Amino acid sequence: MGFDFRVGEAIIDHQQEDYLCSIDVKKVNVKEAPIFNKYWGQTNKIHVSYGGWKEICRFIRLEDLFYDTDADYCLLQSHPGCVPITPFHLTVLNNRYSEYLVRCPSAIPTFGNINKTNMLEGDKSNPIENNMLCWLVWLIFWFKWALNNCERPVFCNS
Repeated sequence: MGFDFRVGEAIIDHQQEDYLCSIDVKKVNVKEAPIFNKYWGQTNKIHVSYGGWKEICRFIRLEDLFYDTDADYCLLQSHPGCVPITPFHLTVLNNRYSEYLVRCPSAIPTFGNINKTNMLEGDKSNPIENNMLCWLVWLIFWFKWALNNCERPVFCNS
């Protein structure tokens, strides 16, 4: 169990027979996207456990951006759900990146040697600061990409 996060162009699925609509994101591969492990590849989709994401947000100080449902800018207003991405979101991510590098100046975005069972923690010989930075770098890359390349940039979770 966990979150599947997707960042990119909104795709509306209209099922006329059920009178329902849903919004998803078109999957893309971008050769300039950061590669931290073979499971992420260079796509705009990642998976993380619920508890793992809570810990990542705490560590890199993104709780407000993802969990403050009273804030208009919250990215997890509902689960599953989809919200528009704005330049404000990217500004918050960039600011948290700068703050993170002040707190963890030697951090390098790398998971080390990982496999499916240690994906959140990464390689134990690799500092946790490095592992956590990967998630932030992934978010920044894809939010920036979506704002620059999509007519309707969104963040979806399922």
